[in-house]
Amino acid sequence: MAALKDPAQRFAPQRHFPDSPNYFLFRDNGLLQIALLAAEVPYLLRDNVLMEFSCAVKENQWSLGIFTNLARALFSPKALEVFKSLSSPLPLLGGGKVLGAFHFSANYDHFKNVLQNNPDEEVRDGFKEFLQGVQEMGLSEETLKGLLTGSVGAVLGGTASFASAPLPGAYLVFEGQGDGAKTVADFLVKALQAQEMPLAPATIPGWDAVYSMPLPVTLTIAHRGSTLLVGLLDANQLNTPAEGSPRLQELQGDASLYNYFYIDNEALQKELLTFLKGADIWRSILDDGMDEVGAAIVQAHAFLATVQDLVVKCSGLEKGSIDLNFFAPDGAQEAEWEKMKGSWGAPQGEEPKPASN
Repeated sequence: MAALKDPAQRFAPQRHFPDSPNYFLFRDNGLLQIALLAAEVPYLLRDNVLMEFSCAVKENQWSLGIFTNLARALFSPKALEVFKSLSSPLPLLGGGKVLGAFHFSANYDHFKNVLQNNPDEEVRDGFKEFLQGVQEMGLSEETLKGLLTGSVGAVLGGTASFASAPLPGAYLVFEGQGDGAKTVADFLVKALQAQEMPLAPATIPGWDAVYSMPLPVTLTIAHRGSTLLVGLLDANQLNTPAEGSPRLQELQGDASLYNYFYIDNEALQKELLTFLKGADIWRSILDDGMDEVGAAIVQAHAFLATVQDLVVKCSGLEKGSIDLNFFAPDGAQEAEWEKMKGSWGAPQGEEPKPASN
């Protein structure tokens, strides 16, 4: 009863997200270890597990925070040394706008160790078969290690096209070690050319080698040093930076991050609106499927119109967060979406009206 009157006598747990008013704390007292042993999971915890889950609902943001020392409880300090923060920003290339990005640090040796020592025999056998398959294709494990030790990123953005119709690009970036990037690039080029795909070399300053294909889709394979880029991107725009939102730029500059996932829904909705306005082009490409695609996009926009972006990030080995940010969408753009409802929101069985620019 005294604690009701005197805040100093109340329970004051250590918080990792003090700005979030709603939270759940978990402190293991040893029962988790007993449960693991009872389930025949061969892990001995090095410490009691701590967890905090927090959430906050603000006017323009929903946020979820997660803290746990589980990694430090499971692995030795030496084993944890392989986990590194992102040492450099993700290359945002190809011009245009970045709609989404995923970037994480990678360590092949740790990945291999976890799979080879997994208690599930199917996982161990699956990894063994994967390595055998890679080697049968002509790639060595050393090449794989060089490619997957560093960081891996995926970007939705830049400029590309399909059957000459403009589209946002989408590509993978591997920033590894040694000559893994060159070896894998050469392998991919030979494999695709063997399938009679018209990949041709292109000279792009700053890149060791670039191969591209303009039709039916803009495909680019490029490498420089230990960096490999593969994806749907206009090779002529490789040296043109893509524009990222202020929030993405903040993620790019945060040296404490181990990984992040970002979706710029505001920019994505603009691209989707442009896509629907080009209905005549896409109807000729997708045939009857365009009607279903267009209707689905319009329906999704009704739920996502006020979502600005989604940010998922991990800082260090113990702390992560998910933020969903909201905004007031542009009135003129929403008026355009209302027109799209008339074009693509027709009841099932009715022919949608053609979209107008």
